[in-house]
Amino acid sequence: MTDFDRFKLMRAKQLRNRLVRLQVAKLRKTRKTGKPTKEK
Repeated sequence: MTDFDRFKLMRAKQLRNRLVRLQVAKLRKTRKTGKPTKEK
């Protein structure tokens, strides 16, 4: 695995983790307010 491959993997993990964190924050916010939001 080259340094560039490692870099791409790190960036992909960061992006995925950020998306997961945003979704978790949305779910926590909706639980606090008790109002359902539109989901898929």
